[in-house]
Amino acid sequence: MLKKITNYLTPKKVEDYYDAWTANYLTGFGLIFQSKVAENDDQLIQYYAGQMGIQDGLTILDAGCGVCGVAVELAKLNTITIDAVTISKEQVSFGKELVSKHGLDEKITVFKDDFHLLSNFKHNHYDIIYFMESLVHSNNPRKVIKRAKQLLKPDGVIYIKDLFEKTPYTKSEQKDIRKWVKHNNKHIKLNIIPKEKLLMILRKEGFQLEFCQLMKIPTNQDKGNKFVVDFHIMPDPLKNSLPPYLEWYEIKAIKPGPNIIQKM
Repeated sequence: MLKKITNYLTPKKVEDYYDAWTANYLTGFGLIFQSKVAENDDQLIQYYAGQMGIQDGLTILDAGCGVCGVAVELAKLNTITIDAVTISKEQVSFGKELVSKHGLDEKITVFKDDFHLLSNFKHNHYDIIYFMESLVHSNNPRKVIKRAKQLLKPDGVIYIKDLFEKTPYTKSEQKDIRKWVKHNNKHIKLNIIPKEKLLMILRKEGFQLEFCQLMKIPTNQDKGNKFVVDFHIMPDPLKNSLPPYLEWYEIKAIKPGPNIIQKM
C-alpha cells in the first residue's frame, strides 16, 4: 500500500507543531528550515534555482514554505511570482514580515493553507511547484502529488528535496533504521518513507521523471544534528552509536505536456 496513513500524524498536528516550534527552528536553523544544506545559503539557493530551471517570468508555488527563507532568496535572483503556502499561522506571520522587509510583496504572496487541499488555487497555473523538506510532513503524499499535478501547467516542473528512509542492506540494519525513523516521525511530526515509494507515486500520477539523485554540491547535516540534540529530540550521535537511517535526495519530474514525450 503506497499511502500509509500514520496514526500520530495529521495536518492539524503539523500545524500545532510549527505554531509551537517555529521560534526554536529560527534559533536552530535560521531562515531556511532544512536538515541537509550547503556550506552557505547563497550556494544552496543558486543550486536550487539551477536544478529547477528557474528563469524570469515564471509562476511558482512554494509548498510548505516555512518562514519564506527559500522563496525570498529565489525572488531576489529572478523576476518571478511565488505563492508561498504554510499550514502554520506563526510561519505566515513571520513570512509576511520577512517578505515585506526585503521589499518583495509584489513577488511573493504568503498563504495559510494545507498543501493536501489548496482548494482556492487555480488549475494549470504554475510553472514550478517545489517542496523543500516539506512533503515529509504529509500523512498522504499521494494526495499532495495529485493536487500538485492539477495546479501545474502542462510541462510544469515538480521539484522535491527531502529526507527518506535509508535503504537497508540487512534485516538487522532494517530494524535499527525503522526504530529511529519511527522516533523522528513521532517527535518531529514526519512521515519518512523510502524514496522508492515516492517515485512510485509520481509514476502512478503520470509524471515524467527527470532525475532522482543525491545533491551535486557539498552538503552537511550539521545544523540538523545540533538542533535535534540541543532540543533533546535525539541522543548525541557523537556520544551514541546511531546507525545512518536517513538519506537525502532531490527529485525532479515533469507534468506531461506538448514538450514531453512520455517514457514512464
